[in-house]
Amino acid sequence: MAKPGPKRIPTITLRNRGSWRASGRQTEPRLPVEAPDCPETMTGEAKAEWDRIVPRLMTAGVLTYVDRAILIAFCEAWSDYCDARALCRDSAGKPLVIIKTTNGNLILNPAVGARNKARHQLQSLAAVLGLSPADRSNVKSAPKPEPEDAKKRFFKGA
Repeated sequence: MAKPGPKRIPTITLRNRGSWRASGRQTEPRLPVEAPDCPETMTGEAKAEWDRIVPRLMTAGVLTYVDRAILIAFCEAWSDYCDARALCRDSAGKPLVIIKTTNGNLILNPAVGARNKARHQLQSLAAVLGLSPADRSNVKSAPKPEPEDAKKRFFKGA
């Protein structure tokens, strides 16, 4: 069962915002910024989206290896959206929202529903990855880690 109230803001997000609340979360795991491997089975628009977005997330310092599954889902949702969007238009580029069945009945193009579902998935996954303007409005680039001096390392191990 989900906890009541809004989702907890990740510590890295709080730290990047400059919030004092980040210092109180010492037990949260810290993962290194690392690009995940692109699946060999990913092709077409999904692969192109992977190649477009991974370098940008790395530059922002917000991508870790464990984000691979959510990133794969995002890229596949983008591919699904592109495919469904193409099916919503005829060869001349005219929208095909309503189509005629073999019986002559007019119905909503099933590709419109698939396009809308893929768009919703994209929006949800973009929020998780911090890709929408609203999600990144309060996030600054990740700060570079400061090198530890010998004294800090000594007392950390004690």
